[in-house]
Amino acid sequence: MNTAQPHAGPIVAERVVRVLLADGWHRTVSGSFTIVPFNFGDGDSTVGFRFQEQDDASPYPPATLAGPLASVLAVRQVGDTATARRPRTLPMGRHDEARTGSQSTRQASHPGAAA
Repeated sequence: MNTAQPHAGPIVAERVVRVLLADGWHRTVSGSFTIVPFNFGDGDSTVGFRFQEQDDASPYPPATLAGPLASVLAVRQVGDTATARRPRTLPMGRHDEARTGSQSTRQASHPGAAA
């Protein structure tokens, strides 16, 4: 039995724009999400995260949130524009034909159109 799960690709810290923690989604200041050692005091450290939270409604500067990486439930990251899928486009003048089916259909539906 194959138990492989589809993989969405690597998480690139610089592209993370939102982080899901137990209390909900948090918007990050662009480029502020990082993976860092995390510990309290002199205890053993674990893998952690840190980011500045973007809050346009707050009169204060962005707050820094940090914690163990295991507390991150999900992240949302912006895509790489070089590999992003582009919408399919038709050559100039072909958009109407694609929408209506053909040139003759368009002319038939518009009696005053030039032939």
